[in-house]
Amino acid sequence: MRRVGAAGAIEYSMVLQTASIIFCDRCEESTARFERDWRAYVTPESTGTRVTVICPACAEQNFGEDEAGWSD
Repeated sequence: MRRVGAAGAIEYSMVLQTASIIFCDRCEESTARFERDWRAYVTPESTGTRVTVICPACAEQNFGEDEAGWSD
């Protein structure tokens, strides 16, 4: 963004950007990058639908190898 200051000088302000951070529901792992092997499980519940996000280490420990053969 560009604006002209009181002295007539052109000033540039920084534009803030949003960030997406995902957190593992089983441990304290998090990431702000698009990484492979993170998993999201959608499960129906009586109060609605629940989405559980799990990091690669917890996913392998709790659920085993990636079940989607095409994802390699």
